[in-house]
This record gives sequence, C-alpha cells and structure tokens, in this order.
Amino acid sequence: MKTTRTPPDLNSSSDKIFEFIAHNQDKRIRIEYFGGEPLLNLKWILAFQERIAHIKHTASMTTNGYLLSQENMQALVQRNVKAFQITLDGLKEQHDKMRPKCGGGGSYDQIMGNIKAISALKEHFYIMLRCNFNQHSSSPEQRAQFFKNLDFINGDHRFALLFRPIGLYSEGNNTITPERKQACHSGAPICRALGRGRRKNRAFY
Repeated sequence: MKTTRTPPDLNSSSDKIFEFIAHNQDKRIRIEYFGGEPLLNLKWILAFQERIAHIKHTASMTTNGYLLSQENMQALVQRNVKAFQITLDGLKEQHDKMRPKCGGGGSYDQIMGNIKAISALKEHFYIMLRCNFNQHSSSPEQRAQFFKNLDFINGDHRFALLFRPIGLYSEGNNTITPERKQACHSGAPICRALGRGRRKNRAFY
C-alpha cells in the first residue's frame, strides 16, 4: 500500500468529495479514478460510486489491469464505472521487463488473462488498450504476434487500441537513468521529440 499515491483510507476526504459533486450536480460531472493504482482501493471506489448513484455522472479508470478481474469489472460497471484504460508494453518478454511486480516476476499473463475474461462479459463498457512501443518491440514479427495475441477482441467494439512510442518524459527533472535511456532508446528521433512534449505523439486506432 505504500507504493500507491492513493491513501489507503479516504473516509476523511469522501464527505468533502461528495459535497463538491453534490453542489455541482447541475453541471456535467466526469470522474476519473487514477493512480498510483486505483484498484488497490476498490472497496472505497465501489462504496463511493454507490453513494453518488443518484447523481448523473460518468466515471472512468486508468489501471494497470492486474487487479481488474472479471468479478471486479462487473462490480465497477454495475456502479457506473464503464470506461477504462489499460497499458500493454508489447509482448510478454518486453512487458514483464518494463512492468514487473513489486515483489519480482511479470504481470503480462495476469493482465492478458483478465482482459480475455472481461471480453466474455455481456455488459456494456469501453476499454482503451494503450500499447507502448519502442525500437525493440515494434518489429514486423512482433507486431504480427501482438495482434494475434489480441485476436479474441477482434470485432468487439467495446475495445480500442491506442499506440504510443515510449518517451523520456522525465528529461526536465533530472531523473533519467541509463536504464530508462535503454528502455526508451532515446537516440531515436521520435523519442527525442517526445522528451520535449507529448504533443508530438500521434495516435492510431
């Protein structure tokens, strides 16, 4: 729990958040659950969504997908959290290297298993799979395998793909390490451009 930016106990703040939303319920309200990893506080999110069920709003979540099981997905959708962004960093080897678990080991198999289980649901939702890539994870062979692995969502309009090159967004605060440079391959022109600002990105759906 120490690794998430979201406090373990939000009870002291939930009243103020609720009051703010209730005071502005005549406006268009959009709630975004963002990390750290918001699913570490799933119980609070579910309880809060129940509390504001009578107020018209939309709710979305950015998550690494590791805890987004079929059961948790159903619970969230039933409480009006219906839009999600999940990040994949290439194929299993690349993803597990870029996104290891805190205690070691990879996260790819669990995330892909969750996505596949969620695709079997009948509920209406929207999932954006953000696919990060660099020079080592975007060869023609890897691209072909990447799409093959996701063939089970082919034709399912609840899912969309967003491709982004990995960029060194920390250039401005002097936190770049040799490992980060290697991961991004900052010698590539596209990564140098990304280091100067996200507006250089182009999305492909």
